[in-house]
Amino acid sequence: MAWRRFFQRAQRDDLAAEIDHYVAAETDDNIARGMSADAARTAAMRKFGNRAAVREVVYGMNTINWADVLTQDLKYGLRQLRLRPGFALAAILSLALGIGANTAIFTLVDQLLLRLLPVEDISHFATATPCSRASADSGSNRRTCSTTTGRRRSR
Repeated sequence: MAWRRFFQRAQRDDLAAEIDHYVAAETDDNIARGMSADAARTAAMRKFGNRAAVREVVYGMNTINWADVLTQDLKYGLRQLRLRPGFALAAILSLALGIGANTAIFTLVDQLLLRLLPVEDISHFATATPCSRASADSGSNRRTCSTTTGRRRSR
């Protein structure tokens, strides 16, 4: 199967000749069985079915169907964006802002949480935990805080 077949759907019309040949052969068989010419052709066309549907099925077997659908969808989308420039501008700006914000947030998370700190001896750092009030059962109203010195978890 040649690659040109995938991209030249409108130019390929070999299937139409094959369909006509099949209908003509079936018509001749019906005439040989004793039908009139008009009735034989009508019966042959009824037996064959919808020509357009058969052409689409055969085309789907001989092509990359998802690529054809993707191309059609992209063309339709570009046509619609060209017809509504205000909507196109709003869509492009919202996508740009969303992608930019997402990139900025994930870069920040990556640098602060996922990568190791660029220091030689991490054991000199201290970890502080939030202060919490002592429980009401103990009768104390003081805050308890803790700090620990040691190695930070690394991945």
